[in-house]
Amino acid sequence: MAERNSLSGDRAQIILHPTDFSSTSQLAFAHALRLAVHNQAFLSVLHVCADETKPIPWDEYPSVRETLERWGLLEAGSRRSDVEKKLGVRVEKRVGYDTNVADSIVGFLEERPVDMIVIATEGRDGLPRWIRRSIAEPVARRANVPTLFVPQGARGCVSLEDGRVTLQNVLIPIDRKPYPDAAVARGVRVLDAFGSETSTLTLLHVGDENDAPWPNLPSDRSWNCSCVARGGRPADEILKTADELNADLIILVTEGSKGLMDTIFGSTTEQIVRGAPCPVLAIPFDF
Repeated sequence: MAERNSLSGDRAQIILHPTDFSSTSQLAFAHALRLAVHNQAFLSVLHVCADETKPIPWDEYPSVRETLERWGLLEAGSRRSDVEKKLGVRVEKRVGYDTNVADSIVGFLEERPVDMIVIATEGRDGLPRWIRRSIAEPVARRANVPTLFVPQGARGCVSLEDGRVTLQNVLIPIDRKPYPDAAVARGVRVLDAFGSETSTLTLLHVGDENDAPWPNLPSDRSWNCSCVARGGRPADEILKTADELNADLIILVTEGSKGLMDTIFGSTTEQIVRGAPCPVLAIPFDF
């Protein structure tokens, strides 16, 4: 069994994937499952229904064993118990009944510590109909954990078809706040969580090059890294650089729960999430 990689030090290894059963949620599920496998984590797949009288749509939940068999990680015809026995992954499929999706998700988060949320978005057209700003805002504020947004129409960094991880080009915008060395260290920890050891890092500072706070990279391995400074509006320059690099992932380190809300909803991070050509990971600095 592979050595466990910690997403967050000694905290519980739990990944939450809220799903609305859309095709984009299927791709987000692949990212959540890949992370769960590499980290031998607990994966909770949560769907929220408004009508308690409707039967639970278990047949619409993504198939864990079928996916793992297709990825070649389990043999065809494996038993449900093999997911934990052979891969060290525990999976639960949950349903919540609430007319307020945010309340249901926040209620789940109050039940247990969560290390990461992996969720689909509609990309350039905004957040999904069931997790618009009125829903996502209280969830993000209360969670204060890394959140991986997988935009509709974007290229994922995990293949739903075969589970292959593609993190060749990773973009990490930096500034003086949060402290850039720590910001990059948190980003690198996430690459480890995906099992990536060959990523090319591009550190982007939007502003005067003479003011760029270039960080020190972690010394535990050799890095292929470039530092870029550009003038302009932060969101525009980050998205432009991501397109030019054909980036596989954008890692944004925020200043914590207050900073996360100040940036995700109505400002830079929201614009990046909606316009990104690839998944975007927002990491609270104090996580």
